[in-house]
Amino acid sequence: MSEPLDRRLIAVMFTDMLGYTALMQADERRALDKRQRYIDALERYHDAFGGTIVQRLGDGSMSMFPNSLAAVLAAVAIQRELAAQDIPVRIGVHMGEVIVEPERLTGDAVNIAARIESFAVPGGVMLSDSAYDQIKNRSDVDVVSLGRFRLKNVGRPFELYAVSAPGVEVPDPGALEGKGERFASLPSNLPEPATSLVGRDSGLVALVELAREHRVVTITGPGGVGKNRIVVELGRLLAPEFLDGVAFIPLADVTKPADFLPALAGALDVKEAEGRTLGEGVVSLIGDKKALLLLDNLEQIVSAASEVAGLIKRCPELHIVTTSRTPLRISAEREYPLAPLEIPPSSDPAASESLMTYPAIALFVERARSSRGSFELTPDNAAAVATICRRLDGLPLALELAAARLRLLSPQALLARFDHALDVLRSGPRDAPERQQTLRATIDWSHSLLTASEQRLFRRMAVFVGGCTEPCPPVTGALPGDLRRSRGARPGRVP
Repeated sequence: MSEPLDRRLIAVMFTDMLGYTALMQADERRALDKRQRYIDALERYHDAFGGTIVQRLGDGSMSMFPNSLAAVLAAVAIQRELAAQDIPVRIGVHMGEVIVEPERLTGDAVNIAARIESFAVPGGVMLSDSAYDQIKNRSDVDVVSLGRFRLKNVGRPFELYAVSAPGVEVPDPGALEGKGERFASLPSNLPEPATSLVGRDSGLVALVELAREHRVVTITGPGGVGKNRIVVELGRLLAPEFLDGVAFIPLADVTKPADFLPALAGALDVKEAEGRTLGEGVVSLIGDKKALLLLDNLEQIVSAASEVAGLIKRCPELHIVTTSRTPLRISAEREYPLAPLEIPPSSDPAASESLMTYPAIALFVERARSSRGSFELTPDNAAAVATICRRLDGLPLALELAAARLRLLSPQALLARFDHALDVLRSGPRDAPERQQTLRATIDWSHSLLTASEQRLFRRMAVFVGGCTEPCPPVTGALPGDLRRSRGARPGRVP
């Protein structure tokens, strides 16, 4: 049996001494002297910052570091020393997974690092966006974004950065033209989903068409219905069509409409400048580029809709998809109400084979298997699972929280506790936003968005545990009827 491959996530560095061949032809002794000083600097600073030179490539080198910070610090030290001796060297750094062999590294990350180095200028240090992600919060390392480029034989566009430090050269972005197909500088920062998306295939097809045809699309629905998850997947599907950038802007922590533009500018890395507003800076960045903004959780600042309308008016190729409990109500908008997942009717015979065709059941079972790997939908528990999904109205967040309880409970035991559903549906992932870690927090978030009169109406309507019909007006952000029962509402006088 062959030994497993040594795969590592590391920072790969390529260096190249420029003009060595020409210098050898003109002055061999001087060329060899400079090359030796270049090699000495490489070895000294690799040792100092924990790097390993894996291969010498003529007048270049390939090496690895445990992380991007170590590679950047070493690269800056190398360039400062060599610049003082008039030894022109280019350095490129990329963070990625490689296969480590005794005398070489292999994998896509190696090829990408080589491409990154080819974009560098003599005396400069160039970083890929993957390398930049590890140092972007460091106050002691300054970098400059140079734009997004399609690298030769590399699948996705890369945002490229140059280290800005005394003694290190920063290229003019215009000097990079022709080295790779250039795109706009909007960040492509879609979150990496931790779980698969279940039961939304038809919805995604519809949303893709809406986002292509209309400048603004708002995905609406109650808390926990999965708006955040589907908009991230939508961004991934549309990314090949918006090569100028797909930027994900989380807005849940923005509570004042006046803070919308500063939050947007911050996410797009637009700085304040004399003689222009932040809004003008955002418009200048986007311009006529074909870009997509994903504005997540806009409901608490929905009155910032006029700013969204202004962006659409001034940026002719910009498309925007928002998620909100309520639509923005601007002329360019098309609303897509995101419904809970389909649940089996109570008349279903609860055969496990037929139940798995319902998206709510499929999601519950998949998440249950994540909590307890041995879980299966069987004739013994099928009726309880179907009832749980009906009681939770197919709401994805509620289903996921319920499935997590199967670490300790059987479906039948979980169902028996549903008279106090809000106390049972808790303990969501700790890395999820606080409002998504328990069902009570999700309802509280919705409730906090209501005006005082709407909250009063909500309390009064809570006595109708089975819901109500027209002409009773809908309540913004309210959850389906069976979940309201878990708030403990009982017939009687309600304030």
